[in-house]
Amino acid sequence: MFRHMFTPILERYGVLQQDRPYIMAFYIRGLMAIISEWLKNDCADSITYVTGVIQQCVKMPQSETTNAV
Repeated sequence: MFRHMFTPILERYGVLQQDRPYIMAFYIRGLMAIISEWLKNDCADSITYVTGVIQQCVKMPQSETTNAV
């Protein structure tokens, strides 16, 4: 999964090879924190809402997107 999904994304944004394990650890743990919070609250919010929150967290700001490699 890492090779087919994450590597192309990291390459697209010019993330250095030595930075990738740290970047991925940050995002994976952040996503797990959101999911854990959702589960802790008995999944009270809709999955659509939770996925929207996740998308907000991982979306690169427009100003950085135009500067990305």
